[in-house]
Amino acid sequence: RVDSMFMLQELLRNAKKLLVIVDNYFDHSFDEILLHSPAKVVVITHPKNESFDSDKYKVIKVDKFHDRYLFIDDKAYHFGESFNKLGTDISTCNYMPGFTIENFLDISGIDI
Repeated sequence: RVDSMFMLQELLRNAKKLLVIVDNYFDHSFDEILLHSPAKVVVITHPKNESFDSDKYKVIKVDKFHDRYLFIDDKAYHFGESFNKLGTDISTCNYMPGFTIENFLDISGIDI
């Protein structure tokens, strides 16, 4: 779990312009990193995730996604497990070369 969380924290810290997190169960455990990021931060989560909201960065609540995604500037990653549970079960993190935030927004119909 420690290695998984460290890897995710390092990815989040690398954001310079745009950081988009798509996770239905995202929570405030990463606020310290997100609040100090120079990037524009957007979290897309499920409407039933009532405990998650922020006045420090944009939160969009939609019921469209099962999988978790992370967009850091021009890079895209797919996660098999929610970020707040990362490393508790065997799961994958895949870099998705060629897939962009623009592709994702076009497919999903979301405007950030």
